[in-house]
Amino acid sequence: LGVASLLQEMQNFLGDPQVQATCVQILRGIIDSNPTTKALVKQENGVEVLVRSIREHHGCEHLLAEALAVMDELYGLPALIQALDYLQKSAPGTRAALQTLRSSARSKWAEVEATAPTQLVAALLAAMQTHPQDH
Repeated sequence: LGVASLLQEMQNFLGDPQVQATCVQILRGIIDSNPTTKALVKQENGVEVLVRSIREHHGCEHLLAEALAVMDELYGLPALIQALDYLQKSAPGTRAALQTLRSSARSKWAEVEATAPTQLVAALLAAMQTHPQDH
């Protein structure tokens, strides 16, 4: 499947979590450390498709974790912080965002160091206050 076709499938079957999970997993595999494919996903409005999928399936932790990993690969830590803020009302969403954030921080520590500490700490504290039983 080409990137445009993959994203079109995601749009066509937005309500189907299995289709979304499969497409997101494929998308994650093809953008991994591939600047050309990353640029193509951005050009084909892939981020908007991912955001729609996240909004539609905010209770599906595995799908969210995969989609957030793609967002991290495309836009880095700022995208994860924004997602954590958006998903904080959803316990599965918060868990997925925190897990993805932890994984990203381990592999891209320089990006964490370059982030404004208040922004990162505020997002983490908000998540912990909203779901204290999950931490």
